[in-house]
Amino acid sequence: MIRPQRLLELVVLPVVWAVFVFAALQTHGLISEADYSVCGPWGCGPEIGALVAMHAAWLAVAGPPLIYFSHRANLSSKWMRRIAVGLFTAGIVGVLTIIAWQWLIWLPNASAWSKDYIWQRCGFAIVTSVDFPLIPAVILGIILAGVNMARERRRRIAIRSLANPSEDKEAVSVG
Repeated sequence: MIRPQRLLELVVLPVVWAVFVFAALQTHGLISEADYSVCGPWGCGPEIGALVAMHAAWLAVAGPPLIYFSHRANLSSKWMRRIAVGLFTAGIVGVLTIIAWQWLIWLPNASAWSKDYIWQRCGFAIVTSVDFPLIPAVILGIILAGVNMARERRRRIAIRSLANPSEDKEAVSVG
């Protein structure tokens, strides 16, 4: 007989996860004008709605499993911190790589009138790089660090209340 928790893990959570991914992909419809895109002297990109949908999809695909499985595997705070720092660092290194590429490759080949837009070009290249989830990696690193901090805070409070139950009751009754 399957326990309710296993049934939840095997059936309900994957369905909810699929709904999150589908909803993230549907965010492309939130931008009203279909032809509004990121364009300027630095180049032209896809529609804003498509960019939002792709970044949201990366968050929906990677975020819930990452948070759930780290909780389910009961990873230590040290490992959670390592994963969070790793995600954040990978995203930042990717962003810095794109910026370096723009300065070293695009800028020397750009026309004279578009060279003034190097920082817009860097932002454009970062935002439109949806093949590599750099922005979602940074966001997920921050979220995972926050989840880890909240989990550690709950553990410290639980340990304190177990170690000194009379002091907690006294503090509650006095305060």
